[in-house]
Amino acid sequence: MGPEGTSFISQFDLSPIVTGLNTISDNEIDKINVYPNPTTSNAIVQMTLTQNQEIEFILYNIMGEVVYDKKVSEQAGTINQEIDMASLSNGVYLLKVNEDNKYLTQKIIKQN
Repeated sequence: MGPEGTSFISQFDLSPIVTGLNTISDNEIDKINVYPNPTTSNAIVQMTLTQNQEIEFILYNIMGEVVYDKKVSEQAGTINQEIDMASLSNGVYLLKVNEDNKYLTQKIIKQN
């Protein structure tokens, strides 16, 4: 502890640390639905697009390695993207969806 009775780490101001490129509001997070979750083989990502655009679906394992990466061009409206997880090990995965440089994330659990 320092002379003022505080620890060395607590003296740092962490407020200016940037944690992401774009801020996603609560209503944008509601635009993504992943089911079934947990899954045994495939997961469906359902979302609504307001315009025609390219969407990227990236799935990371617990080690941060990319295990699935697919870009698709979709029309405006509700889309359903199937992610094949049958060959993946049981565990927790992080899905990152890039929609027009807005990143939506969702945890997916794979189990048998």
